[in-house]
Amino acid sequence: MPGLPESFDVAKRIGLFVYLARNIKQTTPMEELFSTYQNDLPKLRKSIKKYRIDCKNTIVRKKLMTGLVSSKGLTSFSKYLRIGNGLGIFDFELGLKLVHPNWLTYVVNGLSEIEHTSIFEMEIHNTLKLLFTRLIIEKDGDLTIPLVIALDKVNPSCLEVNTKQLQLEYAKTLKQAFAKILEFGLPNSHDYITYVKRYEFFERNIELLDKGLQPTRGLKHMIDSRVNWLLDLQLVDYKLLCNKGRIRPLPILKRQMVLINQKALENEEFYKGYVEYLRKQGIIPEKPFTKGEGVNELVDTALGILAKEYKDLLLIEAVLLMSWSLCNTRLRRYTSSYRILDVIRKKYITYRRKMEGLGFIKV
Repeated sequence: MPGLPESFDVAKRIGLFVYLARNIKQTTPMEELFSTYQNDLPKLRKSIKKYRIDCKNTIVRKKLMTGLVSSKGLTSFSKYLRIGNGLGIFDFELGLKLVHPNWLTYVVNGLSEIEHTSIFEMEIHNTLKLLFTRLIIEKDGDLTIPLVIALDKVNPSCLEVNTKQLQLEYAKTLKQAFAKILEFGLPNSHDYITYVKRYEFFERNIELLDKGLQPTRGLKHMIDSRVNWLLDLQLVDYKLLCNKGRIRPLPILKRQMVLINQKALENEEFYKGYVEYLRKQGIIPEKPFTKGEGVNELVDTALGILAKEYKDLLLIEAVLLMSWSLCNTRLRRYTSSYRILDVIRKKYITYRRKMEGLGFIKV
């Protein structure tokens, strides 16, 4: 709690977050990054028209072709940067309007380099689907998981996602969640005030909906953008979506999502189910891309690419996340973070430092 910053005036496509990360090689002014985006906009528009072209439902396709900022939409562009900062894939200084690369920027770029994907492609590779699913659950799980549960109860039409029933289910679930936090919170803490405002926000929306009135735009935007993320990451029943135009979370994933906590390394049943689903659907190949590849080799690959960006010490977490994404798209069986972390510790000398509580690898 409380999740990502609420900057949801337009749909937010996961593919555009990847595009932004791949354009951030050094500290860059926001206006300069936006200028690059303006120049690339024709290619991005061409790409998004082909996005999920296999889905024949015209209503669904129309929804999937949203999310690009207009050539004059600097304010909307800045909101993409705010959410990207919230996800951790780059750092954005709102006051100075500067964007900085960080270790997750290098992970995104490294995975894109390995998979040879176009910078303009809206359909992100499976390795990045795994990475972004993990980031959203870790950074925004308290607001995304209740939506998954609400969607499972309602199964709204893609034509009108924001139905009153879905809005009520979502708002009531989150009101209860914030009420529990406030029950045990510290009244004088900064977070406590934030949670009070969130509680009042959902309470207000419930009152409006119960009176037959429209909810606030904020609630609608919270739902719309998170639904788009679920579609991009294929966390919904894709066959039902394209045949009937209805949105239903994958049952196996929904069951695991309600159990997940914020410590991703301690509960990997959700990710295991996700990888198994992608494999069964043929989204992840049945066979490895390269014969003889194993966890050891993929850890070496991740470290080799990331080491290009570091002068001396490399974060273990960067190697871990990159290796985890690679292992679970290239190997036949799901590979846990524990297994990969064990390989890293055995193969490389690690240094424990207090900075962020993370370990480092000497490059």
